[in-house]
Amino acid sequence: MRSYVEKNLNEGKSIVLEVDVKGALNIKKNFPDAVLIFILPPSIEELKKRLKNRKTETEEDFNKRIERAQMELSFKDKFDYNVVNENLEDAKKEVFEIIENELKE
Repeated sequence: MRSYVEKNLNEGKSIVLEVDVKGALNIKKNFPDAVLIFILPPSIEELKKRLKNRKTETEEDFNKRIERAQMELSFKDKFDYNVVNENLEDAKKEVFEIIENELKE
């Protein structure tokens, strides 16, 4: 992935990557100018409710996912922006606005 990122940056292109927290922090370490956006649920309780309503995971997978989410949330302050996904359309709009504003700078 690093060669892909470097190639595109050298060509003057901007890149959007969807990665987990560990990946994002690694990117920031290697590319200090990278802008990190953390998309988080309104609360752990709301995340639990959403996952339960989907009915796509076993109880074990559900518990692992919640545990991972709690761990990842502890890193949200290391990101440049935090977007709360209360409403998907509003969250998408906020992310696009952040990207547009960053590209202007």
